[in-house]
Amino acid sequence: MSAPLPPANGTLQLKGLHDSVTVMRDRWGIPHVHAHNTADAFFAQGFVHAEDRMWHMEWDRRRAYGRTAELIGQPGVEADRLARRMQIERAAQADWEILNAESRAMLETYTAGVNAWLERTPTPSVEFETLGIRPDAWRVLDCLSVFKIRHVLMGLLHNKLWRLKVVLKLGGARAAELYPNYRADMPLIIPPDTMYHGKGELAAPLLEEASRLLPGGTRLPASPLPGAGGSNNWVLDGTRTRSGKPLLAGDPHRPIDVPNVYYQNHLRSDEWDVVGVSFPGVPGFSHLGHNDRVAWAITHAGADYQDLYIERFDPHDANRYEHRDVWLQAETREERIQVKGSADVVETVRRTLHGPVIEDGPWQHHGLALKFSGFEPGKQFECFLPMMRARTAEELREAQREWVDPAQNLIMADVDGNIGYHTRGRVPIRSAYNGWLPVPGWSGAHEWTGYIPFEQMPRALNPDTHWIASANNKVVGDDYPYYLSSDPGMGYRYERIAELLRPMRDATADDSAALQADRLSVFAREFVPLLLAVEPRAVSASEALATLDVAARADVFEALFGVEPRHGELHEALAILRGWDYRLEPESVPAAIYAATRDALMGLLIEPIFGPELTHEMFSIGRGGSAHAARLRSYIPGFIRENDMRLLDPTDPERASWPAALRTALHRALRTLRALLGTDMRSWQWGRLHHTGPLHPLSVLPEVGPRFNPPSASYGGDGDTVQAAGYFSALGFTVAGTQCYRQIIDLGDLAHARWVVPLGASGHPSSPHYADQLAPWSTNQHIPMLYDWKEIEQHAESKLELRVNP
Repeated sequence: MSAPLPPANGTLQLKGLHDSVTVMRDRWGIPHVHAHNTADAFFAQGFVHAEDRMWHMEWDRRRAYGRTAELIGQPGVEADRLARRMQIERAAQADWEILNAESRAMLETYTAGVNAWLERTPTPSVEFETLGIRPDAWRVLDCLSVFKIRHVLMGLLHNKLWRLKVVLKLGGARAAELYPNYRADMPLIIPPDTMYHGKGELAAPLLEEASRLLPGGTRLPASPLPGAGGSNNWVLDGTRTRSGKPLLAGDPHRPIDVPNVYYQNHLRSDEWDVVGVSFPGVPGFSHLGHNDRVAWAITHAGADYQDLYIERFDPHDANRYEHRDVWLQAETREERIQVKGSADVVETVRRTLHGPVIEDGPWQHHGLALKFSGFEPGKQFECFLPMMRARTAEELREAQREWVDPAQNLIMADVDGNIGYHTRGRVPIRSAYNGWLPVPGWSGAHEWTGYIPFEQMPRALNPDTHWIASANNKVVGDDYPYYLSSDPGMGYRYERIAELLRPMRDATADDSAALQADRLSVFAREFVPLLLAVEPRAVSASEALATLDVAARADVFEALFGVEPRHGELHEALAILRGWDYRLEPESVPAAIYAATRDALMGLLIEPIFGPELTHEMFSIGRGGSAHAARLRSYIPGFIRENDMRLLDPTDPERASWPAALRTALHRALRTLRALLGTDMRSWQWGRLHHTGPLHPLSVLPEVGPRFNPPSASYGGDGDTVQAAGYFSALGFTVAGTQCYRQIIDLGDLAHARWVVPLGASGHPSSPHYADQLAPWSTNQHIPMLYDWKEIEQHAESKLELRVNP
């Protein structure tokens, strides 16, 4: 790791500046930029982004343009093929052409700052040194493109592809029966602290109706690469806080990328003073932060702005497709993907009036075209500067008029005491069937007819609850006049947040920190009493062996255990669960028993119905499948209480009844835990299984391996707890998505806000700031979100002056 680190102190003369700029770094290596004008502030932001994260920016740029296989070989091919099909640079160019002058100037000066760093740095980072390459100059289009690649897979196209697979596998009626609606007893975001009063139907009837629109066919389509998106946020007004001003908190959830997706930084100019997180390669503070009067935070809204159209191509000419009884010519070209160590891959890219064709099939002479609000020309970057200049919560909301993608739950607060919420994003108006499955593109019956007007997007200002929260749950009830989504997340995290916010008075930042660290599972509180009501029975060795998966053959069983399961072990496990407080703490033994039993039960129920291929996808990285699993699981306590048999099979002894299924799941769970953690049940701590596992993108290369990987940490919680730390059970217990950033802002004391990330500010593996925030993050601590310039100067670890090169 011999590549040089960025200079810590000194003076640099740079072309492109209008005046001098000071860059102070605090003890965590976080840059605080003091410029005298807007242009220099963005120039300096580009400079420090490149200084700390040039590899991060290069990797995202290559992801956007389908060029990762040039660096890592075959592991990058599928991602590159999808990126080429999506034609992200084309969408970025369309956005650039309609942006206003100040937004273009922001992008141009930011880009100039990035290139100023590149021009003076022979080896930008150890990754470039290892690969023997140097990055090309940064372009304004790269800013737009890396923002899109960070969000294009957060839409609902995965869910629609997944449901298509389920329909093709099971038929429309059975698929609908196994795709229950959002539960009628779960919470809504708007109005705050209300419950969903839907019809309460367990099945999704529109899924069956939409399935009748599909052509005949049986081949299952491929799935795009996994996406991610979660998060919590909340805000209390001054009547509930010790300071008498609003208190706002946010913790977005994503995988722990290496380097971390968000970059902590602070820009001060004569016009505005903003601190928060940004995306390396992109100017501004689009998601979370504050200025001197307003604070904001987002969660993913789960709104639907991606549709899949089934295009019918001419059997005699693959470049012609049908639309409203007319054969149209598709745009077609070939893309050549260079693959390290292998032959090039030639990808045929097609585009229809609906958008790029991302999947060929699953029917002969058909393809699936993606229509996506983020691929339509948009002025999203025109939101960035108005957000930074906002003086009130209402001004911040107004700044979202041009926001396109992703659709998000934006909460905000100002120093005057106002708190607010707005669903930001462009959500199309179209047929309800579009929300469930791919729809025929040839009929013309499912076209978009506009977007939900900005003024009619869900919103709230100073509600009677005196607080607002969101946690990816359903935004609004069925009385909302527009279709927003078929796929909200389950409401467990919101339910727990609401439980703790309702009685909160005299609240401080410490209270929000404790809430961000809360590990009580509402689902466990529903499920475990039902498990405890089941009396275990002793099983024979042959029955126990039958509970093992295919990989655990008899010889493995004998080598690991040597004896059949002990009847007393089951009673011991249940006794441990009886004393549990439903908190998934790292040191908790009942948490491990609960998680393993819950996962075993889901596998036991699902695989006989869906088959091994779809089951594996459902419990691994396929986002649509995992969302389905979470929704179906939310109904299991009700199924048990009501003896609903839809997941059971009277002919299968292991799942002939709910008591039988629960007993079998517990047996399987104990087998798993014994294999992983040994025979001493008292040592089965959740944190021994459940930990982070961050992987550098180059770790797939033999010459790199794990040497750039940051350390891992045990972590509590799971996908249902406020301290979110979900995992894919088919792949083990390693944390797959979690709090990639936490912030707490008291509008009565902006100088002492708090933040933390799971790694560090620097993207250089040899930097002391590569992973120095892991310890406070993993123990639910924060670090100072410094804002007062005198305090920054007093505690600065380094000072760099950027001056005009005459």
